[in-house]
Amino acid sequence: MNAPLRHRPTSAPLASSVELRLRCLAPRIHALGEGPLFYLLREIAGGANVVDAAERYARLPADLIRAYRGDRLPPALAVVRRPS
Repeated sequence: MNAPLRHRPTSAPLASSVELRLRCLAPRIHALGEGPLFYLLREIAGGANVVDAAERYARLPADLIRAYRGDRLPPALAVVRRPS
């Protein structure tokens, strides 16, 4: 018989105050839409401080971003080369 699966954390535990702050910011960032979320993740992947970047994005006006369609991602572009 196989042993029961146990929860294995995928990353180091966050300090409780950081986790609580990110939980507070998450709904505000989610309300911005997929576009701003993508740009936030790109900044973090580039080395930005997670909490500082999340704080900055959470202050953005979601209604204004939606009004100008900034909540959506632009279509991905691909370079198509002709066969030689």
